[in-house]
Amino acid sequence: MEMHHVVSSNLYAIGYGDNSLVIEFNSGGIYEYYGVPFEVFCELLNASSHGKYFSNFIKNRYPFSLITSQIVTAPKPVYVSLALSQV
Repeated sequence: MEMHHVVSSNLYAIGYGDNSLVIEFNSGGIYEYYGVPFEVFCELLNASSHGKYFSNFIKNRYPFSLITSQIVTAPKPVYVSLALSQV
């Protein structure tokens, strides 16, 4: 299943296949939500706030299971600020 990275304070990546939505959270948990229509996945992918859309239209509306509590997609980027000294 192809996972799509999203910019969100709560969600890290989402994927869809076989009528199931898979969400990787920034906390590292990966959950599968069953019986989710493809249109809901598309709306989540295109939402201006992925976390709000998840809370309003997916959370507590579809049965789910925990796949893993460890991160399996690419590691999250680490941003480092470098101070350059003047010569």
